[in-house]
Amino acid sequence: MRGLDPEVADAVWAAVEPLLPPVSDDQHPLGCHRPRASDRLCFEAILIRLVTGCAWVDAERLVGNQVSDTTITHVSAEKSGRLRARVARGTSLQH
Repeated sequence: MRGLDPEVADAVWAAVEPLLPPVSDDQHPLGCHRPRASDRLCFEAILIRLVTGCAWVDAERLVGNQVSDTTITHVSAEKSGRLRARVARGTSLQH
């Protein structure tokens, strides 16, 4: 599938990355949460889901279980609407 070729994924990532809000280094005060998954890793899982139509849990497995299907489902739902709107306007997601 051409959409999953590294050069295609890299090109799409290069277009999407500047539109994402800056990464916060905030840690949970009790230190009890898993470390934050990278935006790139979540993007790769979302891309796999979009290209293949697989379930979120399968996308999680395909990225080596480095990010949970719950995380990528949440990230996808939260950011996709805002991202689509901002991409259409050509603005960044930063407020």
